[in-house]
Amino acid sequence: MANSVIVGQATIYGVDGTVIYGTVAVGDNYMQSCNVTDEADTAEARNERGNVFGYNLYNFRRLATFEIVFVDTTEEAAAAEVEIPVPGAIVTIGQTDEGDTDKDTFPSILIGGWNYVANGQLSMTNTDILRLTLPCSKFNNDTGVATHIAMQTFGH
Repeated sequence: MANSVIVGQATIYGVDGTVIYGTVAVGDNYMQSCNVTDEADTAEARNERGNVFGYNLYNFRRLATFEIVFVDTTEEAAAAEVEIPVPGAIVTIGQTDEGDTDKDTFPSILIGGWNYVANGQLSMTNTDILRLTLPCSKFNNDTGVATHIAMQTFGH
């Protein structure tokens, strides 16, 4: 946030994240947005009268959607950077330091490996920039590891 002055309390402004996967490198894209949702399955615990006295929470999952735009020195070079990952691929999210490492504002819960879960969306119009939306996930610690990809986990 060059040329900015904080008056009063500080908040986070902008998206300082980086995305790496396949042949897509940090310098090939700018993150435009991210949305995160925590989910869990629930089962009500009931007593002999059918009254709820607790919940069993299981199958924790964190879902995120990252939107990026591709960049390079020319439009042709930026178009050559466009790649949609294969489902299950690891997408690595990092912090962009913008040349000022004491102002890292990207939340640490987002940094690290995520699994691309498919259903990404590549959108282009004649009045906007090409954008790629990457739905990603992390699953609970007891999900285990799939045989063809390294599953990413988080703890509760």
